[in-house]
Amino acid sequence: MILAAVLSALIPMSWMEGPADLLAVLTRSGSGEDLLVASTLAIPLYFALRLAQERGLISARWAAALRVSFVAVLISIVWQWAGWSDQVRVLRYLQLSLGAHLLAAFVPFARPGEFNGFWQYNRTLFLRVLLTGIYAHVLYAGLAIAILAIDRLFGVDWYDEVYLDLLFTIGFVFSTWFFISGVPGKLEQLESSEDYPRGFKLFAQFVLIPLVTIYLTILTAYFGKVLLTAEWPSGWIGWLVSSVSVVGILSILLTYPIRDREENRWIGSYVRWFWIVMIPAILMLLVASWKRIAQYGITEPRYFLVVLTLWLAAMAVLYGIRRSQNIKLIPLSLCILALLTVAGPWGAYTVSRNSQTGRFTSLLETNGMMEDGRARPTSAEVSLEDRRELSGSLTYLLAGHGTGHMTNLLGPELAMTDSAGGQGALRDSDAGERASAILDALGVDYVAGRRAETSFFTYRADSSERMAVDGYTYVFKTRSNDASIAWGAGDSMQVVLVQDEARLELKDANGVVLVDLPLGEMLARARAADETRGVNPSLPRDVLRVEAAGSGLRVTLLIDSVHGERTDDGVRVNGIFANWLVAVLVEGIPADLSAVRPE
Repeated sequence: MILAAVLSALIPMSWMEGPADLLAVLTRSGSGEDLLVASTLAIPLYFALRLAQERGLISARWAAALRVSFVAVLISIVWQWAGWSDQVRVLRYLQLSLGAHLLAAFVPFARPGEFNGFWQYNRTLFLRVLLTGIYAHVLYAGLAIAILAIDRLFGVDWYDEVYLDLLFTIGFVFSTWFFISGVPGKLEQLESSEDYPRGFKLFAQFVLIPLVTIYLTILTAYFGKVLLTAEWPSGWIGWLVSSVSVVGILSILLTYPIRDREENRWIGSYVRWFWIVMIPAILMLLVASWKRIAQYGITEPRYFLVVLTLWLAAMAVLYGIRRSQNIKLIPLSLCILALLTVAGPWGAYTVSRNSQTGRFTSLLETNGMMEDGRARPTSAEVSLEDRRELSGSLTYLLAGHGTGHMTNLLGPELAMTDSAGGQGALRDSDAGERASAILDALGVDYVAGRRAETSFFTYRADSSERMAVDGYTYVFKTRSNDASIAWGAGDSMQVVLVQDEARLELKDANGVVLVDLPLGEMLARARAADETRGVNPSLPRDVLRVEAAGSGLRVTLLIDSVHGERTDDGVRVNGIFANWLVAVLVEGIPADLSAVRPE
């Protein structure tokens, strides 16, 4: 464990110039983050293995075999790391890390029973984590100030990365050593321990349980609304259900040892009713997940949401209906799910890739773009919705999984992702450009990714386009909603944004409106163009152009950016940055506005 912690500190230190370049040879071919991932995963894995051996759960021979197996798994992760996309790397690391830490949480008490010992053990780990964080922060601050004092008082020229090296050393080496030094030596004695921090009960009773009650009331009321209106549940419900589940389970675990005491009988009723009231929320979450999957197929986030929902349903039956007292099943089942779904044909990544590949293929077939199992170009018109779905699915596949698995579908020429012939996953920006090129070869215009259903909007002009100013007398820029512009001989004009009516007014110094500029038509054009824009997020300047005349003036507005929201009453513009091109149509008034008045 300590060796893995030292390695975890040295690897990021070796990314910089300094005394810790011992691993530079190991990281020369890449950033070394794969090695860092392997070393940080090794810490909880070997911690769990050591405790399991100390408790006599496995023999020395099995422990040695497992050590070799862990090394093989970690080497496999390092070997495959470069071929995974950024999103897959993050998700897989989180899964493996969660599984490894949950393994350490329950393995020492894997035997039947010992529920109190299991709780006391995890209480110790929880408090040790908090104490380790406090000690590490104080130690780092103190040593960093000492280094700075030596620098300022004695003129010692430390190397530039000394503070980062100190951070890595304390964060990995000291923290790991300090944490494991506080783990009880005789875990079997914890079963008879009756220690219970009163703060746990106070925190659960007066903070967590009231929050859970509020959240469950909201979810229950929303469930009633869904039944009455027959409207689909909002996609945002996933976050709320996940949050209330975490808070609720934490409150249950914190109060577990005192649930049977006479004065705490209410805790048992709370636990049961928490899970029963969660059932409607779980059903809504299943419906919301099914709706998104039916529309757009499976992706990793949707896969994990479904797995989490099914797990919550199983826990509701286990603890709410069957009234099980076995709290070990919570970390055990989560650990199994985390490790089971990380790879294999049933795993999140294979299932998501196959789902999106199947959806992409189905869209090609629907539009007559498949021949002998391979995509072919089309000259027919493809609907906007199908173009958007083709673009979204292909971009997802390129960004998350590359095109190696799509060679038979696209052909070797289209499947190539770079000049060297690589077929690994691409970064999101590169994936969009590559998807646009592939669809262009197939005769389909690329459409930017699916828009979230939101009332807010922001449109920006392409700043690389030049503005023609011939024929105009004045040019000025406004960068706020209300602006005052100097206009010759000490006179001025004022630009006012009428937000709720989506229009701009150009007024004189006395507040008289000289030119009125409605923005509605421009916003409609921008919305239509935004729906069909390609990889470039900017819009042409002509789309964000407004023209108006009045009071002896002709005005052209070239907008840099505009943002606002759509409401039941229309469109509200919250802000606008624009270039004003003003032509004076009445002779003799460029120096003042005396002749410029409403007609």
